[in-house]
Amino acid sequence: MKGKRQRLSQPQTHVRVALGLALFLYGAAMLVWSGTFHSSDGLAMYTVADSLVRYGRLNVEQIRWMGLQQGTVGPDGLLYSRKGFGTTAVVLPLVAAGFLLPGTGPVHVALLAGPLLTALGGVLLYLAIVRAIPGMARRWAILVVLAWGLASPAWAYTKTLFSEPLVALATVGALERLVALERAPRREAWQRAAFGVAAWLAVGLLARAAHGVVVPLFGLAAGWVGLRRGFFRCFEPTAWRPVTKFLLVPVLPIAASLLATAWYNWARFGNPFVTGYLESEAFTAIWWQGIVGQLVSPGRGLLWYAPWAVTAIWGVRRAWRFRPASTFAALSAVAAYVLLYGKWYMWHGGFAWGPRFLVPVLPLLAWSVAPAAATRPRPFALLVGGGIAANLVGVAWDFDLHQAALMQTGLPLFDPRTFFDPQYAQIPGLLRLGRLDNLDVAWMVEGRLLLPLAGAAWGLALVGLVGGAWSTRPSKGRLSPALLAALSLLLTGVLFVEARRFSSPAYQAVTARLTAEAGAEVMIWHDDPPGTERLLNLYKGRALILGANETNSTPSAEVADLLARLATRPAPVWVVTDGPGRPENALDRLAGASRGLVEEETVGHLRVAYYFDTSAWQPQPVGATLGLGGASTVRLVSADITPVSTPGGIVAVRLAWRAVRPPPEDYQVFLHVLAPDGQRVAQHDGPPQNGLAPTSTWQPGQVYQDVHAVRLPPDTPPGAYALVVGMYRLSDLTRLRAPDGRDAFEVGSVEVRRSQSHD
Repeated sequence: MKGKRQRLSQPQTHVRVALGLALFLYGAAMLVWSGTFHSSDGLAMYTVADSLVRYGRLNVEQIRWMGLQQGTVGPDGLLYSRKGFGTTAVVLPLVAAGFLLPGTGPVHVALLAGPLLTALGGVLLYLAIVRAIPGMARRWAILVVLAWGLASPAWAYTKTLFSEPLVALATVGALERLVALERAPRREAWQRAAFGVAAWLAVGLLARAAHGVVVPLFGLAAGWVGLRRGFFRCFEPTAWRPVTKFLLVPVLPIAASLLATAWYNWARFGNPFVTGYLESEAFTAIWWQGIVGQLVSPGRGLLWYAPWAVTAIWGVRRAWRFRPASTFAALSAVAAYVLLYGKWYMWHGGFAWGPRFLVPVLPLLAWSVAPAAATRPRPFALLVGGGIAANLVGVAWDFDLHQAALMQTGLPLFDPRTFFDPQYAQIPGLLRLGRLDNLDVAWMVEGRLLLPLAGAAWGLALVGLVGGAWSTRPSKGRLSPALLAALSLLLTGVLFVEARRFSSPAYQAVTARLTAEAGAEVMIWHDDPPGTERLLNLYKGRALILGANETNSTPSAEVADLLARLATRPAPVWVVTDGPGRPENALDRLAGASRGLVEEETVGHLRVAYYFDTSAWQPQPVGATLGLGGASTVRLVSADITPVSTPGGIVAVRLAWRAVRPPPEDYQVFLHVLAPDGQRVAQHDGPPQNGLAPTSTWQPGQVYQDVHAVRLPPDTPPGAYALVVGMYRLSDLTRLRAPDGRDAFEVGSVEVRRSQSHD
């Protein structure tokens, strides 16, 4: 009736409340969003998606420097991530959007996965609670969802790209479908719900193979319901086709997930049964230590990060009375995770916040304690408050701060004492280290408030707060979930654009240069591991990126073979490094041995060098013997030139020198580009092989390949330009001469065209 508010049905009310909760959890996650990876795991899984979008490949050469820390070398000699494909598949469309949307970066957009997955998990958890427990008050169901989303490590993992948020979503999704399965009145409804359970389990299995431990538990629960309802007695013994369909259809998602994993293994390592994990990564921990450590240890015990979990003592009994099959699946899955990862060699999760490996089953634990929120609301609320306070520490500051402090104590990395001795506990330890100037949020850097970012982040939190408040009274008010969602999307876009704009000025300048000049045929050899995510976020080009970590002139074993192969590939190379300069840097040495150094500059803490090479060499007949004082010292055996270039493009020569006798000192080589009137339009001077092969080290009879390149001025008119080379003594600039007196030699000409790009 006009003028009266329409009263919503209970299912509609639950959906609107769930959407409001999703907005609230999303806003809370984006308030503490930092736009950076907090683990090598996340960077590795992201890089697979980056490779697929950027190159259409699966290897992760952008992080070659990680080596066996996160990757395994495949049969083709390239590095592949060992992680499951599930998280990569989720971030793949986000990465693609980051490449396509102007002003945004793919890394930043990919890090939206955690907030989105957790928000969706909150929706499913709320629906699983209110549909499982008759008469459950809406406010207590909301409190349980907030206990999981804010008063547990789940909040901290919205900031990362670990697989935990996705597996947690898959777990709560399977639970919600299992609750629907228990409520199914007919065989067909049971089959649909069972298919949903299997589909969510398949998602978790694709993200993490170890999640397979819960598959039979949920299968037993589903079968239990089917037996109790008598669904399996509905078929005649001879009616094998409907029986087969009834029993096998729910299994199809699991089978599809296993086949996809087998294909992924084959594509990476040439064997569907090889995951790439190392022999040392095994179930070798002291079992009791891992179990106790995950549950109650001061350093990683669930008791300290989610104290509300103790209310399971009161909640489980009532949950079992209403939904025994779902309760069995939830509790047995939690126990299976504790037992499984208690034996894992790194049961503590490594560089992580709290009991990392239990995060996927925290929604199950929250669902199990839901009745306790209604029967004992005050103690439950107090415990939730304590959990929020504890996890606020983990979202405000990077947990690596505490790990770095532990390493300074002299104790071995991940020594058991750091988890069981209270003086090394993570929560108080990080709280002691945390200061305003090292907050781990995008809107504050080194104590400086970035107003555009702060406005977007706090705006998202405000929208979430409004959505959450509106959800508690969904039948009142004029707010639309679509309007709030659109506003959240708008503020998220502002946050991404501003976050990219406030990225490292050095990388801003370098990637702008690379974007303008590095085509798909160019290679980027990057030597700054901490800056990898900045490069991948700011540079959207298709140039082949190799990530190295070289600190001296000898390349590490992880990159040596690949660099040697790439060094022979006829393509220009950009070396981007914060390491040593030429010729001490291994990347410069390998690039400079076969390419011409065009230019080099320092931008902030980065040094950028451009080495030119091409497959379009044109051989030129040449031969001249040079020396000083009438004595022949070196011979120019041959010369190859670039026959075509453009204004602002590259002109290069590849010279072959042979020592007639040992040169007594170091000589420089010059390349001049001369206009038809003889005027010099460009020039390059430098030692042979960019200083890697000084002439004082030459041996008689040995041939030395030497590339020299120069960039033409942007206003160079079209036409034919002569290429002239020679050699001179560096001490007094005296040129070496041929017996006929010449001290410069024309090795060919280059045609400058406006219509063709050759750079």
